[in-house]
Amino acid sequence: MPLQIVRNDITLMKVDAIVNATNRHLTADGGVSAAIHKAAGEKLAQACQKLGGCEVGQAKITEAYALPCKYVIHTVGPIWQGGTQGEAEALAACYKACLTLALQHK
Repeated sequence: MPLQIVRNDITLMKVDAIVNATNRHLTADGGVSAAIHKAAGEKLAQACQKLGGCEVGQAKITEAYALPCKYVIHTVGPIWQGGTQGEAEALAACYKACLTLALQHK
């Protein structure tokens, strides 16, 4: 799977998928997640609500709606607690879950 790293406004990227670092409820709680939800429109919030949340280390996928990409992959990363509470493993699980969904959806 080809991978390219680009520094840009994620809501303007014409790519297959973007990744949204979000909370367990998949809601627009601020920062980049809020920008993604705002640019995608209300249908993204409705789709996220239907997914029933997401646990730390997992990922879920939705259509991108008004965004120029095809999909939004939503993932919930760990909250740093000093590095002794499995944060590195949980973050690695986020990456793996996102890449797995990307592969499944081509």
